[in-house]
Amino acid sequence: MASLIVILIIFIFKIIFKIPNHSFTSVFQGSIRYNSYIFIALAYALFGDAGLALAGFFMAYMIVLNNLLCISCMNIFGSAAKTNPLQILIGLIKNPLMIGALTGLFLNKINAAIPDFLMMYLTYLAAASMVTSCLAVGAGLTLKMNINSLSLLGFSTLAKLLLLPLITYILLKYLQAPSGTAFNLAMLYAAVPCAGNAYILARQMGGDAPLMASIITWTTLGACISIPIIISMVQV
Repeated sequence: MASLIVILIIFIFKIIFKIPNHSFTSVFQGSIRYNSYIFIALAYALFGDAGLALAGFFMAYMIVLNNLLCISCMNIFGSAAKTNPLQILIGLIKNPLMIGALTGLFLNKINAAIPDFLMMYLTYLAAASMVTSCLAVGAGLTLKMNINSLSLLGFSTLAKLLLLPLITYILLKYLQAPSGTAFNLAMLYAAVPCAGNAYILARQMGGDAPLMASIITWTTLGACISIPIIISMVQV
């Protein structure tokens, strides 16, 4: 729900300031997409095995929803935008991120037993993918930006690191969610920076890749300050 409210706000922001479509896709991803590597690592470090188990359950659904929203945005507003609803649906179904997320969710639902050798291979592949995505982001990062790009970078960074956690906290309090691991994990999810694979999606689907790389970089750096503050406040 918090992500949907942020999406509504950035759509209003787009209309008021007439943000170009390809740049809007990067603002969209930067404002709601989350880094699952950082989320799962911090969940275990802060809340132990219980936090890790709950984070895995949480991610199984949020990965699908997050990719559904971001890929739909890219299909509609990217440079290769699709206007036909059927084309948008086909593009969504064919996207590798959606295929991977839905396959993982299906295997989890049927309690499929994955052989040890395959699990080891996938573990190594996952570790390599994180490094590769970081290299891709670094290669696409640009330090020279015009005033429009800088304003979009600032807005997206604030939306991800401050606005999304704030709205999440307000909703949790409004729904009278009890304090505890689940509450803290919801706040952690909202506070983690944008994922590196957002840059790859921007490059492949016609988004503003340099702006996306900058958003990923600055949300990651900013999260080093914002996450400890947010978690310490909600745990008081």
